[in-house]
Amino acid sequence: MSSPAGPSPTMPDPGITPEVVPDLPLSLKLVAALTMLVGVIEIIGIVNLTLDHRPHVTAGIFCLPAGIGLLKRRKGWRLFTLVMTMVWLLVSPVVLLMFLLMEEMPRLLVFGHYVEDVPDAVGILSTVTLFLGFVWQYRVLLRDDVRAAFGMPVRGPKGDGMI
Repeated sequence: MSSPAGPSPTMPDPGITPEVVPDLPLSLKLVAALTMLVGVIEIIGIVNLTLDHRPHVTAGIFCLPAGIGLLKRRKGWRLFTLVMTMVWLLVSPVVLLMFLLMEEMPRLLVFGHYVEDVPDAVGILSTVTLFLGFVWQYRVLLRDDVRAAFGMPVRGPKGDGMI
């Protein structure tokens, strides 16, 4: 009796090495955790507003599944998080200018409750801190080791602008 041609279904082909999936970098795990935290905060705010008979929904509710998607290496959720990060990188300077130039700030919505009379120093410090956090998050999401963790091609030594 002759053996069938090719490798058997239970034995892998010796010429093919299994694909090695890199571990998730710690910084990406932190980005995912912070993203999920934002999602939970948004859900708390939505519940609070709904209980006050003022339903309100924002795109922030997608942060919870986005964080989970980052941990599960879903390319679409990485792209969503990257786009939301870029939006906040553009919005943060506008908020900072509002704190610097406006005599009276509009009300802020925090956990579903409106906060008024935020001291300028607190607003400026929190806005700058958030902006720097978004810069860090943006850099993490574009790093080669993070791209590799999502099974995406890495940039060349000079970078080629790939997202």
